[in-house]
Amino acid sequence: MSERSGPPAKSNVSSVDVAALAGVSQATVSRVLTGKNPVSPATRAKVEQALSELGYQPNLLARALKTQRTGTIAVVIADITNPFYPEIVQALSAELAASEHRMLLWTDVSDSHAEAFEAFQQGLVDGIIFTTATSDSPTLERALTEQTPIVLVNRTVQDAECDTVTSDNVSGGRTVGRYFADHGRTPAVISGPETASTSSERVAGFCEVFPVGTAMPERRLEHADFSHDAGARFCRKILTGDDPPNAIFATNDLTAFGVIDAATQLGVRIPEDLWVVGYDDVDMASWAAFDLTTVRQPSRLMAAKAVSLLRDRLDDPERPYEHLRFGSELIIRGTSGPTSVRSDTTPS
Repeated sequence: MSERSGPPAKSNVSSVDVAALAGVSQATVSRVLTGKNPVSPATRAKVEQALSELGYQPNLLARALKTQRTGTIAVVIADITNPFYPEIVQALSAELAASEHRMLLWTDVSDSHAEAFEAFQQGLVDGIIFTTATSDSPTLERALTEQTPIVLVNRTVQDAECDTVTSDNVSGGRTVGRYFADHGRTPAVISGPETASTSSERVAGFCEVFPVGTAMPERRLEHADFSHDAGARFCRKILTGDDPPNAIFATNDLTAFGVIDAATQLGVRIPEDLWVVGYDDVDMASWAAFDLTTVRQPSRLMAAKAVSLLRDRLDDPERPYEHLRFGSELIIRGTSGPTSVRSDTTPS
């Protein structure tokens, strides 16, 4: 019987085999796999070539036992039917995969925040990315108290001791207000829950230009859920009442779509009779059926930074917390009028 030659079977390939084929030490292979220490481009290329040729698959259980990490991150999002969240989940998934992490996804039904926190306590995940945190979340408060590795993306919670990544919502709302004011609009606002920072901050910025009770009647500001139905209900109520507005700011795009649909059903022409502006700039906003003027926030950049911050937190739990806030941009399309606008949405 002849001796077996050639590379070992893929199921038996180890880092020692990779090191031998690449002509480097096993420690060098480990540095390439973990990415924790610098390796020259030429050496990295040799190791990666050997990994590919041998079909190396890391032993995830062994790695977890050695590093005390699972390589898995929990991501908690809101209603999956809101088009903003699939887009940010896609961005988070790509960033996590690029850093050799897996994602466990919880949608915001029942008590998903608590379930994600329990998964961390049970050692199933290394950390949590929240996209739906609110100021009244007891689970978030508990997780912060127990110093769980957490990053809030798209949301902030006052005095929360954790890393956060968001866009400058106050500035974005202010820019919409100035856009309406510069063109003589009499506006109304349909916003999300007051406990969500995205709602409160966007409304706060807008009301710097149109203070509630003076420049804008109180009845023209309503807080509801972030949904198509909420936008449609508000639009029907406000447009069929006394002294209807000729502009509506919806603090997210899904709500703006509801406003557009309801206005169309009422026979109100957009933009001739009514301007509509949303927030987020989801892919659907540019579809011809909506052609929505909206505030674009850099969701992909926010996702990348969120993953980066969580990785840094896992490597150094004592590092100072970072609060990153990125600029936004008013994207003018067919649901509003002229393009001149004073913008102060410079990235910070």
